[in-house]
Amino acid sequence: MKDEDGNEPPLVLPPTPAGGTLFGLIRHAPTLWNDQKRIQGKGDSPLTEKGIGRARRWGELLKPLDWETIVTSDQGRSRHTAELVNQALNLPLVQEPRLREQNWGDWEGLALETILREKSEELAQRLAAGWGFRPPGGESREEVWQRGCQALTDMAGALPGRKVLVITHGGMIRALTYRLIDRHFDPAEPALVEKRHLHLIAAGNGGLHLNRINALRLP
Repeated sequence: MKDEDGNEPPLVLPPTPAGGTLFGLIRHAPTLWNDQKRIQGKGDSPLTEKGIGRARRWGELLKPLDWETIVTSDQGRSRHTAELVNQALNLPLVQEPRLREQNWGDWEGLALETILREKSEELAQRLAAGWGFRPPGGESREEVWQRGCQALTDMAGALPGRKVLVITHGGMIRALTYRLIDRHFDPAEPALVEKRHLHLIAAGNGGLHLNRINALRLP
């Protein structure tokens, strides 16, 4: 709820679950291919100058939340974001390959406009599969969820009682949050995950639980 001046109150993190782990998930900063609206997937492109500046500001904004460890996807755009954020946090930083973006196979490197224009029928058919959506030659959303869930579960076992900042990718964040609230990835479902926000997932009591989606806006 905003105050009388229209400002969001400072975020207060919930307590770490007893014997569990609290994860804060953010997407990497903007890249060249993001600006060009090209599919990155398992590929990569560098952060833009604006993205570099944003990542540094995110570190200052996230510092008061007292994170204890940073875990990042090992893809270049995520690692670079983590390094920039960590200039303010100065925390142990661990790479986790299972937090990579969804593999988009043959469509990687293509402009979204090209896919919508030249492959619209194929795209619609694939999207109708929901969790089974798989780009040609790529992986399904279900597979993204499976490896992301296992990565967080393993991290919770290795880092009990910690508050862990996770820097990953949009597809991974949607797979994790949507599965935890039983979304079906139906094309008719409205989008929930907002760009440039922190999302909170708790590990404890036998599994992962979505604590809060879009918990903090990152400028």
